[in-house]
Amino acid sequence: MENLDLPSKIIYLEKWCVEKGMVKDDIKKVFEMLELGKRQERNANSPIQYPAFYINDSMSRAWHDPQYPWIKTLEDNFYNIRDEALKIFEDNLMGIHPENDDLAGNGTWNTFFFYKNGTKYEQNHELCPFTSSILSQISGVNIAGRTYFSAMTPGIHIKPHCGPHNFKLRTHLGIIAPEAAVIRVGDMTRSWPEGKCIVFDDSFEHEVWNHSTGIRIVLIVDVWNPSLTLAETQALEYIMPEFYKG
Repeated sequence: MENLDLPSKIIYLEKWCVEKGMVKDDIKKVFEMLELGKRQERNANSPIQYPAFYINDSMSRAWHDPQYPWIKTLEDNFYNIRDEALKIFEDNLMGIHPENDDLAGNGTWNTFFFYKNGTKYEQNHELCPFTSSILSQISGVNIAGRTYFSAMTPGIHIKPHCGPHNFKLRTHLGIIAPEAAVIRVGDMTRSWPEGKCIVFDDSFEHEVWNHSTGIRIVLIVDVWNPSLTLAETQALEYIMPEFYKG
């Protein structure tokens, strides 16, 4: 999302509104987000919720109760998802997380992507057909952010940071989750119950520790923030590929 020509994105979205017969006021917050543009880099005086791109959300909060429809879909299928995740890990098919060098200390952060910034990793879907089939039932995973298996080695510390935007919610399904592995989002720290989900808004400052002697593995699933209207998600679905182009 660097070096965006935001005026051209605004024009691009305005044309889409005309083509779709969309009333601009129905997606006013999306236009306001584009007009605000990328915020300055976060500093010590910035608020605890500080994504680079921000859409107005009066209901935003760091942690969400895991009561959304996609939670049951993931938890009900945990064992088969776990089996595929462990095979990927044991076969050494994970790669280094793109932000590993910037954020990870005292360990390594590994990933196996299903979707990343609008790109579908076809081969990875083929290697994990069951997980792929479950993800296909969850709206927004293909474009809202990133969806992947995430493995963190013992002793790792992921430094405090905020996600790039607040258009999404992030779900973690605990696969291998030692009690001594924890995540802080905002002012609350939690662990990952194996086979269960935690849900948070990663535009709030968050950091991770694995204080255990074992690996920590979760399935990360990004979906559109439910606070968005249907019109807003449709507009974002249209404009986000332009964001990812840069």
